[in-house]
Parts: sequence; C-alpha cells; structure tokens
Amino acid sequence: MFHQTKVSILVPLYNASAFLERCVRSLFEQTYENLEFVFVNDGSTDDSMQLLHEFCEQYPNRTNSCVIIDRTTNKGVSFTRNELLQHATGDFISFVDADDYIEKNAIELLVENQKKYDSDIESCGFIIEYNNGHKKTILKNLNKESFLDEMITGASGHELYCRLFRRDVIKANHLTFSTNFNIAEDWLFLIKCAYYSKTIHNSQLCLYHYNCMNQASLMRAQVDWDKFKERENVKFYQETYHFLSSMQIEARNHFLLRTMEHQFIVLNEAIRHRDKDYHNYILGTNQDFPFPARNPKWSILKNLKWRILQNYRLSCAIIAPTNC
Repeated sequence: MFHQTKVSILVPLYNASAFLERCVRSLFEQTYENLEFVFVNDGSTDDSMQLLHEFCEQYPNRTNSCVIIDRTTNKGVSFTRNELLQHATGDFISFVDADDYIEKNAIELLVENQKKYDSDIESCGFIIEYNNGHKKTILKNLNKESFLDEMITGASGHELYCRLFRRDVIKANHLTFSTNFNIAEDWLFLIKCAYYSKTIHNSQLCLYHYNCMNQASLMRAQVDWDKFKERENVKFYQETYHFLSSMQIEARNHFLLRTMEHQFIVLNEAIRHRDKDYHNYILGTNQDFPFPARNPKWSILKNLKWRILQNYRLSCAIIAPTNC
C-alpha cells in the first residue's frame, strides 16, 4: 500500500570517502522499494566517485534507480542541491548528507506517516553522533503555524535532513537554494517550504544519524577574521527578511530582533579587528532592515553599545581603545 509513493533521495558528494560506504549501504538497503537515488559530485578530490560506483555494482537491484552526476568543479552546496532537485522525479524528496546515514526502515516509516497525516513535509528526529557518544533529538509535533514560527525565531532547529518534502510544492513555487550566501541556505529553503505547505507533521521517531565525529576540535578552533567574513551571512538575513515581509508573516518582527543581534555581533567584531571598510559595509546593510530604536530583549547598556557601534571612531575610542 505504502510503496506506491516514489521517493527521491538526494545526496551531495564532496570528499566523502571516509564515511561514504556506511551512507550508501544504509540507502541501498532500505526496506522501502520505490526509491530513486540522485548523487551529484561537487568536484571531489578524493576517491568518492570510484567508491560510489563500486558500491552501486554491489547492489544490482538498485542500479537502475541511480542517477549519478560527476562534476569536476566545486560550486558549493547550494548549487549542488539545486542540481539534485533538477534531476529528482519522485513524489517526495529527501536529502541525505554523504557522511551521514539513516535507519534501514527510515523511508518506509516516513512514507507511512506521510500517508497517515497527508503531510507536505514529514519529519523525524535524529541522532547526533560524536567521537565519545551520541545525542538524540526528538522533534515536537507542531502544526504548520507553530512549526513556521519556531523555524523563524530559531526556537527549533532548521535541519534539512530527516525530512520528506512533497516535490509538487517545491516545483509549483519554484523553490531553490539561494546561491548568494554559503551558510544557512538550508534554513531559508526550509522556511519557504513550510510557508507553502498545507500540512506538516513531525514524527517522534529518530531515524537519521548526523555525523559530528572529528568535528569538535574544528568547532572550537579560532576562526580568523578573513574566514569569518567569508562565512558572514548578512545576505541570508536580507533575503529571509525580504521573504517574510513580502508574505506578511507575523514572525518577521522576531526575526528582525534576531537580525539585530547578529548585526551587533558582527559590528563588534569589525571594531575589534579595526576593519573600517567592513564596519561600513555592515552598517550600509542596516538600511535594509527597519530596526527599532532599541531591542526590548537587551539591557540598557547593550542598547547603548548598539548605538555607539554605529560610529566607527567613537566605537574604537570607547569600546576598544587599544591600537586605535
């Protein structure tokens, strides 16, 4: 009964050889049969593609259901995910990262729940795996409005994985991943998908394994200023606020305060690194947001510091006078 729905599993590949076997086997050994697998290589420099072809040969029953695109140039995760969407033909799509894996009955259980609740987005919990253990994240069962509010305000995560998306919703509304920024691109995509969906359901099951092994030291590492600027996602805040405002979504005011908090951090870092040009660039983007005179979530001192941060010379003199 449930196997009539076709699901496309979309996997972006980039230097994933260390964990690829575990990922691919978890996909090809799914108890659900009506699957399509789309892999796009984003210019890997390791042997990911060779390994992928070897694994495909070991599962002849899945070979005809595989689409493999080998691209030699690295264009980033957003471009790659858009390419994956273009090749998907299923009724629903699901994203799986190449260093993660899913339970062998994950798709079957997600489709079963999707049929039961007629959901446009069907989600499940996930297990974060570290070198020294793991942590389960069980999702709250929210209606569409609560799901969207928590997604916008940051009260819940914005994971792209562990979900089924109805492809007709994506196609009808021309939804793609923004290529204007290289961080949080999945967040904006998920907000748009949730807005255009009619029904959203979160399962209490944990079916997705998110790999955080060997990443703890990287997360704690000092990021130099140039790298910080490369990953700066002010364009994410601009595009997201523009979408929320154009759709008159009430939670846009909460997102505005979140954006104000982000700008506070970035301006403060620009002052600390004596980067006047970047300070002025960020200050110039502030005109895209109708920031309130004060943030009601902040203390009086923090609101005062926010006002001081608008002036580069004054900020240097008062906040970080050394080396001015």
